[in-house]
Amino acid sequence: VSDITEVNPSDRYFYQNLLREKILLKGVKVIVSNKECALTFHGRKKAEDRKLLSKGITLPTKSFYQINSAVCEDCRECVESTGCPGLTQVFDAYGSKLAIDPQICVGDSYCTKLKVCPSFERVEVSNFHPTKYQKKKDIEDLVSLPEPVLTHSFESILSGNDLRVVVTGVGGSGVTTISRILAKAAVEMDGRTDLDFKFVDQKGLAQRNGNVTAHLAIYKKGKSYGAVTPKGTASLLLSPDILDAALQLDFLAIDGLGIFDRSFQIPLSILLDKGEEKEPLRENELETELVKKLGEKVVFGSFKDIAHHHLGRSVYASAMILGAAYQSGRLPFSLDSLKNAFETTMRGDEIETNWRAFRLGRELFHNPQKELVGEKTQSENTGLYLKSLKESYLFSGSSRKGISSFNLAFEKLNQIFKSSRSEHLAQILHDILVYDRGRLLGNFLEEAEKISTLYAKQEWQELALGILARTYFIKDEIMVSHLMISPLHEKTNLETYSGLGTAYKVCPINRPSFDIFGIKLEFNISPNRWMLKCMRHFRILRRLLPSWHKIEREIAISIREEIVKGPQYENFTQERSRLMKLCNIKGYREVRFKNAENALL
Repeated sequence: VSDITEVNPSDRYFYQNLLREKILLKGVKVIVSNKECALTFHGRKKAEDRKLLSKGITLPTKSFYQINSAVCEDCRECVESTGCPGLTQVFDAYGSKLAIDPQICVGDSYCTKLKVCPSFERVEVSNFHPTKYQKKKDIEDLVSLPEPVLTHSFESILSGNDLRVVVTGVGGSGVTTISRILAKAAVEMDGRTDLDFKFVDQKGLAQRNGNVTAHLAIYKKGKSYGAVTPKGTASLLLSPDILDAALQLDFLAIDGLGIFDRSFQIPLSILLDKGEEKEPLRENELETELVKKLGEKVVFGSFKDIAHHHLGRSVYASAMILGAAYQSGRLPFSLDSLKNAFETTMRGDEIETNWRAFRLGRELFHNPQKELVGEKTQSENTGLYLKSLKESYLFSGSSRKGISSFNLAFEKLNQIFKSSRSEHLAQILHDILVYDRGRLLGNFLEEAEKISTLYAKQEWQELALGILARTYFIKDEIMVSHLMISPLHEKTNLETYSGLGTAYKVCPINRPSFDIFGIKLEFNISPNRWMLKCMRHFRILRRLLPSWHKIEREIAISIREEIVKGPQYENFTQERSRLMKLCNIKGYREVRFKNAENALL
């Protein structure tokens, strides 16, 4: 061995440079990492934190990581480099964007160390506790809910109508929570001694998006019974993940019932698919297919959204699904038996909230049409874009012209693209006006109208409009500074973190780049709010530094020229592929250059 080096690989840039240096040396080289595996470290840390939180003790500070979707370009470099299952998708006017699923993320911050874009942020919450500060939203008293009509009572099981329940999902989605409660209730069996049960957990690759499945069987005592459910025999199939549920439908009996959350944890196969060959799988499409296949044998609910809205965390969706299963009449256990199972399987500080979730699940199954989540109206989001536009002006008086331009253009776009979401049109106009005060807004409106006639299919229209709009602004350091402190982003932060502690602080993780007379300058910085407020007004830098983001501007013009040509193929698949290749010219700096080189041949 010619060289041995001990190193902490947390500093990605230092580690990469060290590797390049060592590889060039002659002989056998050994590099030893002195950093503990993130999975074991954070697993141990979470266990320690849970002990404190269960006693009502707050943590002095707790860090969360998030992605500012307005800043994200959806280049997916972070997905390709980390393979992290905690990354997921959200959607806006420009299509899909990346986000971090707080239920899956272990907080190791590895995705933030790539520094390929400025969308990552660390949020530090002071005096953290997951439930202590939550304002409980009013939930209608559910005492008047009718008791379910049992299709599987203990008596029917005794007479030979055995009960089999399968709970399935991906690691971290709440499968174990549901299965533990069912197993505990089966142990008690409401005091019966003439019935028996079998229970098994199959955990699989739970840490990396793997399947987790639990099986419960209740039958007459004395029968010989296997723990794993044979295909086609499950009376009840429960899942907090519609995609995983779709893969386990073979378990469901002819007269069985499936109760699924209508969302799924985005697998890496979808995140890595940029949609150039075919449209990636979407939740609404999967739900439609399952309804066609199963009809009344399946019930869907927005359990995660409702749990997050009413209880502050989507993790309580598992208790909601259990409540829906109880109300369906497919579980023979009494309400008292299930309440006791909750109390004996959960931490003391989580019992009340989970029981509230259980009651919400009952309500959702009993009255599926009831509005349990008050969604933001499109006009509310449009108002926030207007507020953001107004704040982008240095003096409030000078914002009147910009607001007037926005309103006139917004009215025109709504007339042209009548089927498009108005908040998406508002986002597009907001971005163009914030960038350079809408210097080329007239050109954009003319070309947008041209696109509406060139691209007849609505799907193509919306895709082409988003591509065109992105050619009228560059997310340089000036525009990104504004997007980091926009009212819409700050409102989202307030809703997410205000109930988790006494205060929170958002720390952008940024590596700006400047081209100063041929000299490239990059540095790491977590800018304060006042810095961002100042930087967003320095549009003059674009004139003083003409080579700064010059390549991005040239790429934008090339994309614009290509998109206004109209469809180039009569075949739907070929034309969609062409549009997606243009759409995928995304990212910051070198990432965008590479994508443009591949697409604009």
